[in-house]
Amino acid sequence: MALAACGAQIILLARDPGRLEATRAQLGGTGHVTVAHSLDHADRTFDLIKDTTVRHGVLHGIFHAAGSYLAMPAKATRQKHIDAVFAASVMAAYGIARAAAHQSVLAAGGSVVFMSSVAGERGHPGTLAYAGAKAAIHGMVPVLAVELAPKKIRVNVITSGTVETEMHLTTAAGLPPALIEAGARRHLFGFGEPRDIGEAVVFLMSDAARWLTGTSLNVDGGYLAQ
Repeated sequence: MALAACGAQIILLARDPGRLEATRAQLGGTGHVTVAHSLDHADRTFDLIKDTTVRHGVLHGIFHAAGSYLAMPAKATRQKHIDAVFAASVMAAYGIARAAAHQSVLAAGGSVVFMSSVAGERGHPGTLAYAGAKAAIHGMVPVLAVELAPKKIRVNVITSGTVETEMHLTTAAGLPPALIEAGARRHLFGFGEPRDIGEAVVFLMSDAARWLTGTSLNVDGGYLAQ
C-alpha cells in the first residue's frame, strides 16, 4: 500500500487468492496484478518470478515478506517443523536471489528488500527454527549485494521488532497477557504497526537509499538498543 501510494505498480505474489484480491482492492493507482502461488521452494519461486516478468515486464524492485512463525522449544523441534518455517522465509528468498541475478528479471539500479527479525540476533526461548530462518536471511544479504553490485542493484534487509500484524495477534491470543506486556516493554516505543515497515520499504526502494546496500535497517522500536 505504501509503495502504491508513491505511484508504483505492484505485482502481489502469495498463496491465498482471496487475500491477494482483498489487498489489491486497497491499493491506490492502477495496473496492479495478483499471482496466486505458494512461495515455499527455491526453484519454483525462481520459475514463478521469471514467468511473471515475461508476462508483465522487468521489475524495478522486489520486497520479500513471506514467512511463518513457530513457538516451540528445541527439544520438540523436528525436521518437519524446520522445513515448514524455512520454506517461505528462506527457500523463497533463495529463489528470489537467483531471479534477481538474471538480467531479464530486475532492472539495473533496482532494489531487493528482505524481511528479518530481531529474533535472529537475540536469544528467545522457543524460537529455534524461526531464529535460524531469520539469521539465514541476514547471511544471504551481503553476499547477494556483492554479486549484484555490478548491475547497480541494491540488496538490504529490514530487521524488525514485533509488529501488530494478523500473525502476531493470532499468536498473542494464545499467550498470557503478562508475557505480551513484557514483550512490549522490551521495545522502547512499544510494538510497531505495519506502516512502520511499509515506510522503511519505501525508503530502501527509493533513490534516497541509493548508497545503501548489503546492510540491515533496524526497524524495531529500539529493541536492539538495549
